[in-house]
Amino acid sequence: YHWTDRNSFSLVADAQHYSAPNGAQQLAVSPDGSLLGNGTEGEETRFADAGWTSQLGPNMVNQLRAGWYKDRISVLPNTQLWPSTGGLGLTVAGVNLGANPGYPGVVPSEQREQLAENFALASGAHILRLGAEGSNSQDWVHQIYNQDGTYNYPSLTAFAQDFSSNKTNLKDYTVFTQQFGNPTRNLASRSLGVYAQDNWKATRRLQVEFGLRWDKIKLPQPTEYSTSFYQTASITSPNNTLQPRGGFSYLLNDRTVIRAGFGMFYTPFPMQLIDALFLGNGLYQTSITVSPYQSGAPVFSKVISSATTIPNASSNIAQSTTKFRNENQQIGTVSIERSLGRDTTVTVSYINARGLHLWTVSDMNLNPTSVNRTYTIDNAAGAAVNTVVMPMWNSKTSAFFGQVNSIANNGASWYTAGVAQIRKRMWHGLTVDGSYTWSQMLDTQSGPLSTYNGSYISDKGKSNLNQTQRGVVELVYQPTLTRSTSALARFVLNGWQFSAIATIATGLAETPVVQVAGQQFPGLTMVYTNSMTGTGGWNRMPLDQINSLSMGGMHPVNARLTRSLPFTDRFRGELMFEAFNALNSQFNTSVNNIAYVAQSGVLKPVPGVGVGNASWGPMDGTNARRMKVAF
Repeated sequence: YHWTDRNSFSLVADAQHYSAPNGAQQLAVSPDGSLLGNGTEGEETRFADAGWTSQLGPNMVNQLRAGWYKDRISVLPNTQLWPSTGGLGLTVAGVNLGANPGYPGVVPSEQREQLAENFALASGAHILRLGAEGSNSQDWVHQIYNQDGTYNYPSLTAFAQDFSSNKTNLKDYTVFTQQFGNPTRNLASRSLGVYAQDNWKATRRLQVEFGLRWDKIKLPQPTEYSTSFYQTASITSPNNTLQPRGGFSYLLNDRTVIRAGFGMFYTPFPMQLIDALFLGNGLYQTSITVSPYQSGAPVFSKVISSATTIPNASSNIAQSTTKFRNENQQIGTVSIERSLGRDTTVTVSYINARGLHLWTVSDMNLNPTSVNRTYTIDNAAGAAVNTVVMPMWNSKTSAFFGQVNSIANNGASWYTAGVAQIRKRMWHGLTVDGSYTWSQMLDTQSGPLSTYNGSYISDKGKSNLNQTQRGVVELVYQPTLTRSTSALARFVLNGWQFSAIATIATGLAETPVVQVAGQQFPGLTMVYTNSMTGTGGWNRMPLDQINSLSMGGMHPVNARLTRSLPFTDRFRGELMFEAFNALNSQFNTSVNNIAYVAQSGVLKPVPGVGVGNASWGPMDGTNARRMKVAF
């Protein structure tokens, strides 16, 4: 519903309900990547917006807006889709094969009220804008992630041995995880943001803009805390979120404009992170990580019956540092735009972005490493061709806990790009835009945990979001075939529009990793047997470059044909035909990245590394050709 009165008061309201009986239809598999175990997903969205714009004077405008939003996402298991292992989560060689550990649950149900005030004043060569906005959010979550447990196996052979064996002590998995506790939590947060901005036309050729924004958020606090880790008692709500922004445009001549700008931006805390810290005390919910050699470790396909019977040294903790803060991005741009004749414009831009204080995780329950071990690297024929020396973590600080994950701000990223754009209006309603981007993105964040516990700078390399080259061509063709106003002209000849977008780009990349199978060296007990160093961290192959496995290029073409049908002055129809990836040029979105399997200190190569294994894409879980007709 949408209504506007004569006094600039507007009201918009909307409600939607969506249900997918066999899982989210935009995904080919369940949301965690499982090949099996999809369930029933439902989503409800309701919102209402109201706005009031008033003219306070000849040079002053005030706008007041209020909004109410409510979302609910529910996920329920469909036992008919479960594999023979039931609700048990199962990962084999990095591929999820079992049921979805996220089912069942409501994740999350959010209600948010928002109020915003914006004021604009024009005075001489200045346009001053002031504003403030506040919001109150309530997130209700009902879920125990991985309540049925998940087994992780290094290979299909290791899983087959456990799956088919009747031995009660055979444990070929690398790690078992499970979670217990109270499924319900209510996470409330409040935020306030204020800003001021001035647009100053200094001269006929020079225009300057500068502004400042500050945000403050009050985060929910844990209702329980661990007496062994005092930082689980609170979640820091930082104050240092000043965000200056500025820019200018200068008209060199009637055809050339120079523009430059700089801005600082802070990333809001996602609710998944807040939820992890709320539950990090190990009391409200208990998350465990068990290695097969630990006393009391389960045998496939058994699970731990309750939190009171968990093996010692398996309960996990998550906490933030006392100076935990928002991630910060600093972005600067410079561009030159020049008009080449009446119908053509060319723009060349340079972009530089720096990410600071990116969120990182390190295990504080690992003692510093004091020993090294040498892995032997075999070729495909089984002959030793190289070696690599790795530090080993073989002891914990506390024997009563598993991982003690400290969430800090030790990450960083670097992005540089050059962009060339051309826009040309051709003839008879045809317009063509083209752009080419060359970019490079480096970061220290490509792995979920660092290779060497807490040392993120050692993982600096190309980001898995790095796309070196990307070209895009867009065209819109809307001809007027006749000036006649007859029915034939209105319904058959005129009113057609054809548009298309063609993209040619280099592919993204993945990092070669090592699949570790159990303890590697005699006389040395690794803390976690799923990583080369024993930390449970990122298993990248240290002799290979980060993100060196290319997924290959992509060149999809999307096209749309629309037809306007003006039945009367007040009643109009529109017919639309769309083709996504019209030429059906499928491309990889993932490749086999397991390069080696570690067995008894020997790295054995795995065939098929770098071969594509997925071609995911919205909206139907595939990037194959899709057609749509709408009226």
